[in-house]
Amino acid sequence: MKPYFVTLAVVAVVMADSRAEASAVAQEHRSEIFRDVPPADIGYVVGSEINTQEDLSGIQNGGWSLDCIPYGGDGNTPLCDLLPA
Repeated sequence: MKPYFVTLAVVAVVMADSRAEASAVAQEHRSEIFRDVPPADIGYVVGSEINTQEDLSGIQNGGWSLDCIPYGGDGNTPLCDLLPA
């Protein structure tokens, strides 16, 4: 198996007085939003394959680091042990 970047997205409605406040409200309630959305309504985009440790160092890595454990693997092995330097 190989690691891939995947972006998940949902559509929600929040109450706010501005776009900035709407962003803050969404961030505050994001766990609840993802819990409430039926799995079939969660969109996803499969991004690039992660071939080396350097591939994970980009700005668009979603906060993933080499010590993170990817979903769908054995649940124990961090990315640093899965990717060549």
